[in-house]
Amino acid sequence: MSKIISDSLKSFKVAYLDAVVRSGAIHVASSIDSRFTLRSGDISWIYVDHGEILCNPENGIPFVRMLYEYLRQEFSPSSTVLVNVDSKASPQEVGALAFHGGYRQILVNADDTTIAEKGINKRVRMPETKPGDQLVIVDDVLTKGTTVAAVVELVRQQLQEEHQFHLIVGMARTPQIAVPLLEDVGVTSISWFIELPDILFRVWSDFSDAQRKGLLVEFPTLQKDLDILKGGVA
Repeated sequence: MSKIISDSLKSFKVAYLDAVVRSGAIHVASSIDSRFTLRSGDISWIYVDHGEILCNPENGIPFVRMLYEYLRQEFSPSSTVLVNVDSKASPQEVGALAFHGGYRQILVNADDTTIAEKGINKRVRMPETKPGDQLVIVDDVLTKGTTVAAVVELVRQQLQEEHQFHLIVGMARTPQIAVPLLEDVGVTSISWFIELPDILFRVWSDFSDAQRKGLLVEFPTLQKDLDILKGGVA
């Protein structure tokens, strides 16, 4: 099951969007030659950097609070284990959520951290788990789903029992690509708060003609999505 999170958390979603814009997390290339290389390997006109959001409390708190409120509604700490992915933002997010919500945490270390570590040298740090525990992966942005799929496989190798995997992310860039892949690897539910047009709608007027044209070429349904959002505001 995949879904965009319902309007029950609308005020949290608005605060999150405000934080994305306010923090300067939205980076759009100035020309075709300066486009960004994403973690997925894709070349894109836009990069949304949640590292910028988490640096300051006025931006990080709305983001983490939104994730926390959804977790609290859907997943009991007594039967839920949080999992981070190997990224800049996810370990910080999951650590904050685990601490404030009383959740256990599976810690996935980055490859370079594991290689450099002089102690136990573990890629995955496991808490005690029990049959029936829900494993909830938390990340900031979902693009193709390959990073999450790799974490699912990595964690499965460490488990003694079968568990259901779930995913919660702040923003889905291309859910139409990521969701089928993650369902194929056994992720039971995939939930996100906003999609890329929600962000672009906020800052569209700030872009040059070249930037707008590049984004519209990269995302063929973007103009339709922006028109829908404009109609909703009106």
